[in-house]
Amino acid sequence: MTDVTASTGSVEAASESEVQPRYLILKSNPAKKQSPRFPGSITYEIGKHVDNQTLAIRIAHNDSGGLFSKEWIALTDIAELLASAESDKPIKSVAFKSLFKAGSANNAGFLCAALRAEGVLLQAPKAIFFHVPGHPVKNWMESLDALEPISEQPESSNTVDNVGKNAKSSTVADAADSSDQAQTPTSPGKGRAAKRQKASASPKSQNDSNSTEEP
Repeated sequence: MTDVTASTGSVEAASESEVQPRYLILKSNPAKKQSPRFPGSITYEIGKHVDNQTLAIRIAHNDSGGLFSKEWIALTDIAELLASAESDKPIKSVAFKSLFKAGSANNAGFLCAALRAEGVLLQAPKAIFFHVPGHPVKNWMESLDALEPISEQPESSNTVDNVGKNAKSSTVADAADSSDQAQTPTSPGKGRAAKRQKASASPKSQNDSNSTEEP
């Protein structure tokens, strides 16, 4: 007798995998954080969609424990946001919050740090959390489009906070980590033990990870 449940689960898993946007990484660079209260850097990646060749950017790593989203943000959306901004007024980091589906308070500030590193944004005079336009986004996108990928395998668009703040984020985070774990098979017993060990993390590390770094 056919296991209908298992078959259905496999189909659903395959369907979910198929709809995940995949990108080839064109650039991976560090960017200095904006806030003087939280020195350090984030790492951002710029990628090209394997199917429609559109360009996008995401935050890939934070050298401290603050939450952030790894979702890809289309460069065309950034261009539209900058084009709609008032040309005579500086732009605050929070203006970029609408580009994200996830709700981490650090997302907009970290994205602006990356855009400053790319020269698309510049710090407004005497206001560290405000920005003025840098070089034209169109020219930036054209220069990126000419780059060769630095990764051989496409990266999926995993929308995941740094430590998995909710159940959905945690599930996707586990999926994102599976590529690293795949090279080292573990038995079911060891897997359960690892999960118990992870669940018993110290309160201090959890509090540090949930910190908000950007205003």
